[in-house]
Amino acid sequence: MLHEISIGLRVELLFGKKGLVTGIIGRIHKDEPSYETKPILSILDDYPLIGEKQLQFWSWMSEYYLCTLGEIMQAALPGALKLVGESVLLANDSLLSCNDLEQNWEGQELAFLMFLKEKKEIKIDDAKKKFQLPAFNKSLKKILETGFVSIREELKEKYKPKKVGFIEINPLFLPQNTEGFKTSLDLIGKKSIHQQQLWLCIIQFYQQGKELRRKEILEKAQVDLQVLKKLEEKSLIYLYEAEESRVNKSAGAKNNFQFTPNQEIASNSIDNLWNDKKVVLLEGVTGSGKTQIYIDLIRRIMKEGKQVLFLLPEIALTTHIVARLRGEFGANMVVYHSKFNPNERVDSWKEVMSDTQLIVGARSSIFLPFRDLGLIIVDEEHDSSYKQIDPAPRYHARDAAIYLASLYNSKVLLGTATPSLESYKNVLTNKYGYVQLKERFTGVEMPEIKLIDLLEEKKKGKLRSIFSESLLEAIQKTIDQKLQVILFQNRRGYAPMYQCQTCSWVSKCDDCDVSHTYHKFGNFLQCHYCAKQKNLDKICPDCHSNDLKIVGLGTEKIEDELQIYLPQVRVKRLDLDVAKGKDGYETIMDAFSKGEIDVLVGTQMISKGLDFEKVGLVAVIQADQLLRYPDFRSSEKAFQLLMQVSGRAGRKFHKGQVLIQTTKLDHPVLQYLVQYKQKEFYDQELEERKEFMYPPFYRLIQIDILHKEKAIVDASTQIFYEKLRREFGYRLLGPSTPVVSRIRTYYIKELLLKLELNQRFIKDTKLKVLNLWNEVKSDSKFATCRIKINVDPF
Repeated sequence: MLHEISIGLRVELLFGKKGLVTGIIGRIHKDEPSYETKPILSILDDYPLIGEKQLQFWSWMSEYYLCTLGEIMQAALPGALKLVGESVLLANDSLLSCNDLEQNWEGQELAFLMFLKEKKEIKIDDAKKKFQLPAFNKSLKKILETGFVSIREELKEKYKPKKVGFIEINPLFLPQNTEGFKTSLDLIGKKSIHQQQLWLCIIQFYQQGKELRRKEILEKAQVDLQVLKKLEEKSLIYLYEAEESRVNKSAGAKNNFQFTPNQEIASNSIDNLWNDKKVVLLEGVTGSGKTQIYIDLIRRIMKEGKQVLFLLPEIALTTHIVARLRGEFGANMVVYHSKFNPNERVDSWKEVMSDTQLIVGARSSIFLPFRDLGLIIVDEEHDSSYKQIDPAPRYHARDAAIYLASLYNSKVLLGTATPSLESYKNVLTNKYGYVQLKERFTGVEMPEIKLIDLLEEKKKGKLRSIFSESLLEAIQKTIDQKLQVILFQNRRGYAPMYQCQTCSWVSKCDDCDVSHTYHKFGNFLQCHYCAKQKNLDKICPDCHSNDLKIVGLGTEKIEDELQIYLPQVRVKRLDLDVAKGKDGYETIMDAFSKGEIDVLVGTQMISKGLDFEKVGLVAVIQADQLLRYPDFRSSEKAFQLLMQVSGRAGRKFHKGQVLIQTTKLDHPVLQYLVQYKQKEFYDQELEERKEFMYPPFYRLIQIDILHKEKAIVDASTQIFYEKLRREFGYRLLGPSTPVVSRIRTYYIKELLLKLELNQRFIKDTKLKVLNLWNEVKSDSKFATCRIKINVDPF
């Protein structure tokens, strides 16, 4: 096979108990390994699926984020390209010739053998579903020992290309051949009305230069497939199938847009900065027209024949940007994200390998097989959605994208209205170039932000459930002006707790250390960590009281309560529960855009990608929960989120208004926000981070140790802590119990390393952490412990 082998091809191997597996060729060499090798059975691809630069990228990611290449391959490849071994049960001759099965077998085992005798073979997975054998593996072993059945391993191909039926006209009967065309009509005959109708429809499509798609022509001619077959029998046409990509190639509406003077200056500044800096940060207030600058840069890079990767934090939530890009680039654009089915993702993968130049995607699109990457744009670079939490690799797409760009010697543009502190510091230290857009595109002023004191409103009796009187009045006034309202609450469901009012018992998930959230729509309780649902308890299991109530506030409750106080208002909710599926978000956004919704209630989903000219009011229902989360980034995240949400108001033709309900009027984050003192807030945060040894002045490595038994996780963590402490001293914090100390039956303990910004030291530290953990795991008591290493936790 040596002449057929190349880097990036998938191959088939047999791996002991695992059976058939697929692997990717990562290196071709003559270094004899110290372990026993497995032979390659076959090559699965005609051309490499990934290139050498992608493998370099995987190798860097494996080293930096402390994960295996296999974990990266799992994250990178679309599911349909990850073939898995499948076991098939075959009937042997002894079973086929056996006539007395009923004497020695009974029940489901007999039914299984009778079925296999007739059908000759069945996949093991299908057998498990079809036959409820008492203990499947035990029964199967018993059957195998008789010699009736044997097992064959085969690879299961998941990807199915889309096939489209086409029609080709026999050249002898083309309309330009007058004699031949007359002959075709004679062959059909005057009595075959449907055949004539279909034939003339095919000719019409041909003369109009349209593709002769079988389905479209049959629908247009209003005949069935049998009529088409008749024309084929008369040799007038040939029928064939061809593979077709599932990628949407439609073009959107083109937007004739002229740069403002500020945008022109910003665009030229970015070009100039790229002469010295590979990374430029574009900070522009919400509504300043950053997207148009992106479009202009994309157009210029594509003229050079290079590819552009446009990263968005959550692709399904950014329909407006995608629509605008389609209008500009149409068929030369691929969208890639997890909402697509496995076959669609493979088609997108192939498009990137061919000639598509613009790739728009969420964080996973950094793994695509780019040909010649010229530019990476990271929009909303501050957004926490760029950080992968579980499973490994726990990478940050923004940081990984900057390394990826270095492999292609390409440029990077980071865009945001509220930079991350890491990017802000890189600007201050002159590592990144910096360009600023201070004004909105239309010249409209930024909205006025006002704080509403919930404690004061409650004292004066002006609180209506969860709404202050002034907020309800502002909502009504905005709607009377034919404008729209956005209400923000960063918690989905109806209420976050179901509690006994007598003894304070709270309904919690059996598998996770977290309270159930009540969902009124389905009248059930749900854990938002493992997604398990349960019915509401009628009686408290602790004190047997029946005084149980839902407590707290979620988007569902806001939607419900607002209808009580403003019944004539058209209210819709936008959160993860209602925006499921590929088009769920788009449906709601389309209705809001058309003015069919007066008030949109949502989670942080509404802070991204919204660009509506009629939003006059944005209100934050409960700001306090954003400000008191126990995390060193909580102030930064709260400021960014509130600023982004506020930016949805008054974007086009009128100055908007923002109302924030809170009990913490004097909180520094809110004070900086109200006065639009972004630089002062960032400088204050940087001072505190430096003083207390946090990023961006130090590098963090968070280590979680997990086990189903609390005693084992405590003991293993303590031993690991002592080993780390001897090596790293004051740099190690912990062990501590996280806010949610148990998830999906696993108890969790946490350690944290704070490291100076020395690349050599950080690299050595990572190796030591892995080696010390292997020492802990060598004790059989801790062999089943799991570890999660999160480099640069976000």
